[in-house]
Amino acid sequence: MRRSLPAAAIVVLSLAGCGSPPAGPAVGQVAPDFTGKTLDGAPFHLAELRGQVIVLDFWATWCPPCRAMIPHEREMVRRLAGKPFALVSVSADSDEAALRDFVRDERMNWTHLLDGPDGPIIRSYDVEYFPSVYVLDANGVIRYRDVRDKELERAVEKLLAEVGR
Repeated sequence: MRRSLPAAAIVVLSLAGCGSPPAGPAVGQVAPDFTGKTLDGAPFHLAELRGQVIVLDFWATWCPPCRAMIPHEREMVRRLAGKPFALVSVSADSDEAALRDFVRDERMNWTHLLDGPDGPIIRSYDVEYFPSVYVLDANGVIRYRDVRDKELERAVEKLLAEVGR
């Protein structure tokens, strides 16, 4: 007697390889430019960071995986000080005062912008989940997406080596 898979199993197996690509700008595209104000009130323009490797981190204080990345980001910023590198965090939080306190308490000494849960920057990147991480090369091209920890370190180091050529 020949055994066959139940219909539900066939559907699940057929869909497993049919995931759609993530929304938002793709690897290989120039990152959408944006302007805003940092939490310190300074004007910010992404294009002004050209020439540097940029980690663009869309996050929120209420997101546990985002919070888990903070110690690694803090160490990366410390270790790469003086190199052509910038970490830019764009927050989906709503409360600016609470975000400012959180950033201060967590010693997150890098560029932060508050965009809100449906702000123009988050919309331009079509962010669907947090954290959403983009790594841009010195020309502003997205070279990596959604990398974390050691994979993020390797991506940044590779791009920094390209800047030195």
